[in-house]
Amino acid sequence: MHNRTYFSEEKRKIFSSEIGKIEIGKYYHFFSQGRWSSPELLMYLMETAGKGSIQLTTFSFSDESLGTLLHGKNNGVFSEIEIVADYFARNASKKIIFFAENIADVYYGNIHEKIIIVKAERLYFLVNSSANFHRNPKHECGFVCTIPSVINTYSQYYEILKKTCLKLKDLKK
Repeated sequence: MHNRTYFSEEKRKIFSSEIGKIEIGKYYHFFSQGRWSSPELLMYLMETAGKGSIQLTTFSFSDESLGTLLHGKNNGVFSEIEIVADYFARNASKKIIFFAENIADVYYGNIHEKIIIVKAERLYFLVNSSANFHRNPKHECGFVCTIPSVINTYSQYYEILKKTCLKLKDLKK
């Protein structure tokens, strides 16, 4: 299911050293120091979790990060993808917006948080990070959580947040 082309072997060593293999019921804090992106972290974690659905919030995204999601979807990593992005993200090029709208259910709202919720075959997890969902050479920090009650709380919040947002077709009216 997972071919290992989502990130370099050097980044795999960093992830393995600093985060390791995730297990149920734990927190894993991280400091990226500009060495990896949120999409790369997600794909590393999916190797342990298995196929699953993803819900993410972000202030912005890029064609490269969307390409990672598309590659994952086409290779059986993701069964469903939802993105809640800031209204600002719809100011991206029409090409990027069209790309996003064709690989995911995309909602727009007044968003600044950056969370990723994954419900997968072998493991559910949450990533809460300061990084947007694209390549980012900046110092960022966050945590990965595999505690079911915490993931449930964030999932409930995500559903409430999504109800305050609009799909692109609704923004055009």
